[in-house]
Amino acid sequence: MCDVDNPVYGENGAAYVYAPQKGASPKQVEILDDGLKHLCQVVESQLGKSLFDLIGGGAAGAMAGGMYAFFDAKISKGIEVVLDTVRFEALLENADIVITGEGKLDQQSLQGKVIDGVARRAKKKGVPVIAIVGGVEGEINPVYDMGVNSVFTINRLPEDFSISRYKSRENLEQTLESVLRLLTMV
Repeated sequence: MCDVDNPVYGENGAAYVYAPQKGASPKQVEILDDGLKHLCQVVESQLGKSLFDLIGGGAAGAMAGGMYAFFDAKISKGIEVVLDTVRFEALLENADIVITGEGKLDQQSLQGKVIDGVARRAKKKGVPVIAIVGGVEGEINPVYDMGVNSVFTINRLPEDFSISRYKSRENLEQTLESVLRLLTMV
């Protein structure tokens, strides 16, 4: 199960998306990406399996692509499996609103993570969605298109994560209290 649909290599692939998070320099990212592209070529020539356009193959540093190539694993969107397991559509039948969340709302959030799966399904049922997140990076408007009605960030002050992470519980509680106060006014 994967929570993103990144390809194995390329500008949205494992090296470019995940290696900088782990401290890789731009040059190292290029080298890693070239290696992943070469691996795809070897897998196709030796095993007859194409990883070039494998949706989700770049998840977990391309572990998903490796599992597919070497163990015949099927790649599934993790949130879809979880939502099916808990019978989310049935839960939506009696719901007035859905509150969901994520640590950081960013481009990856729109590619199969929890907020994406929850919002799309709730939108089909006409149930509004509130997202409570640690922070937002990049353009926020696409999240509204997928079904989120409003986004609230929990951080009260503009401070580095190294500081704010120790206040996460308190900040989440205060933000959720504010959201619930707003909802009781409606």
